[in-house]
Amino acid sequence: MLAAGAVGYLVKGAPAQEVVEAVTRAARGQFSMPAELAEACLRPLRRDAARPVRPGTRPGTVGEGTNRDRQVLLGRLIHAQEEERRRIAADIHDDPIQVITAACLRLQQLRGRLTDARDIQVMGRLYGTLGLSLSRLRRLVFDLRPAGLEHGSLATALQAFLDRMRAECGTPYRFEDRLRFALPVETMVLVYHTAQEALMNVRKHARAKMVRVQLLGVDDGCLMRVVDDGVGYDLLEADSCPGHLGLTLIHERAQMAGGWSRVESEPGAGTTVEFGVPLAGAPAASTGSGTEGGGVGMPKAAGP
Repeated sequence: MLAAGAVGYLVKGAPAQEVVEAVTRAARGQFSMPAELAEACLRPLRRDAARPVRPGTRPGTVGEGTNRDRQVLLGRLIHAQEEERRRIAADIHDDPIQVITAACLRLQQLRGRLTDARDIQVMGRLYGTLGLSLSRLRRLVFDLRPAGLEHGSLATALQAFLDRMRAECGTPYRFEDRLRFALPVETMVLVYHTAQEALMNVRKHARAKMVRVQLLGVDDGCLMRVVDDGVGYDLLEADSCPGHLGLTLIHERAQMAGGWSRVESEPGAGTTVEFGVPLAGAPAASTGSGTEGGGVGMPKAAGP
């Protein structure tokens, strides 16, 4: 159905409102499918790509076709996710942010009429709480819809996220952009949100003194690496420990893109997260400024 041009899928018994929303999205050319179902659709395409070419078949025919199908499905899925993010960001901006801003203005007016010192103090704390909520909502809007990605610049979006992370929690960083070719939009979005997950883990758990982010163009794709010098953790215990959901999301995104992910960490020795995405027809990597030893090859299998 997807190959024939379908733009959505609903299971039997879906609520009427969900059907209406799916039809509306289809009319706009937007994609509607649960992420877990889209992942299930990708599995047979990957299996087909791994099968040997039959005698008499032109070399590369199977892989090229399945890669195209996977890229089409991935593009639709990412487009649907980004449209949903845009809608949520717009709703947050147009409703709760405007309401809280109006409430803050009215509190300022009311505070000017108070004369009792204790009342003024209580009003000040209430105003501060609303201001904090407003700041967090604006940060959420930024996370949902980074300005850099809106203008097609992955490096700009990552730089802005790192700047804000440093301002809010004081963690210095070093960012290296060695990507020398343009990425498809869906790949750019995947890499950004993967880096975001890795950096949120650094922020929440690492207690790092320095974090380094590298965006590299490799022989057959794009490689993103996040390295911190924080407290690290035991990889064997991470799966059963709440709070490391971001690592699971990184691995799932890598699988969705037909790529790989690797995490290396030891208690007291920091953490390294790597995420690779293959790109059909990607040019060979340029050494770029600061690169040692020339281009880097894309590993063919996921690490632990």
